Amino acid sequence: MDDSQPNERKRLVDLLWGFAECRVLITAVELEVFTHIAKGHNTAQAIALQSESSERGVRILLNALVSTRFLSKSRNVYSLEPVSESYLVRGRKGYMGANVLHTIHLWERWGTLTQAVRRGTAVDLGSARERGKQFFPILVEALFPRNYPIACEACDRLGVGKTWQNLRVLDIAGGSGPWSIPIAERDPGSRVTLIDFPEPVKVAKRFAKKHRVLGRFEFVESNLWEAEWGSSQFDLVLFGHICHSEGEKKTREMIRRAFRALKPGGKLLIAEMVADDHRSEADSWALMFAVNMLVNTEEGDTFTSAEYRRWCKAAGFRAFEHLSVKEHSPLLVATK
Repeated sequence: MDDSQPNERKRLVDLLWGFAECRVLITAVELEVFTHIAKGHNTAQAIALQSESSERGVRILLNALVSTRFLSKSRNVYSLEPVSESYLVRGRKGYMGANVLHTIHLWERWGTLTQAVRRGTAVDLGSARERGKQFFPILVEALFPRNYPIACEACDRLGVGKTWQNLRVLDIAGGSGPWSIPIAERDPGSRVTLIDFPEPVKVAKRFAKKHRVLGRFEFVESNLWEAEWGSSQFDLVLFGHICHSEGEKKTREMIRRAFRALKPGGKLLIAEMVADDHRSEADSWALMFAVNMLVNTEEGDTFTSAEYRRWCKAAGFRAFEHLSVKEHSPLLVATK
């Protein structure tokens, strides 16, 4: 027998049971287990009382969380591990519970993967969109703490507020505003137009107010395809994680519209999961996210840097570059 076979078999078994850890974490967040512990309710009995659950069920759940190192345990007292302390206690700055709960929606959609592969598009798309409306405001709020620091780094790299000032910015499908709020913070003379549906715009207004830049924003509550983008009007156009849901044809049209909206010398910033040019990296998050687009959208996908470069060149952009940032695919910048 090949010595590698036992390890490969274990890898397969671990993969098949991968859903279990995810589901345990979802339930823990739904029951606010980590928040209860942070408030001092640190036994199975106390947490069961707070979450209106059975003590047996809570005890089994807590022990599973210990096994996955979200909790630690001394006798019958449970405490938070650093990851839970930082990201899973409601009300804390880095709280990612909304990201976890969004997985409930993904859980349902990924169950249709076989049908989606056969058809080449998402199945039952109408009802999926309706369900998505319930989760989307939660999702855009959850994405803010993830994308905001990356956008801050991008602003510093681009000289926003220092060598590049008084910017007119167009934030397409801007969500909660994580890509444009850092610009408004650094550049007091900036003016941002953020386009999105009414639900995420409400979230964006709240974040802009919290960051004390609400007065620098104009909000357009509209489908990005129905809104007017203008002509030779903006210094910067932002595509913050929108291309993957639109697909190739619409992404190319978006790039053309961005080119028209920009002043000469203006820039298009694309934040995306960028696949390697051969789409072959086994550990590439972008390739797995393309599957997420298959089960959730009509034509969505993830694209390579070479594809974005080619589309930007075809639209008329004169320069194209990568902007390396931490914990992210390279940001893509095209200059008119």
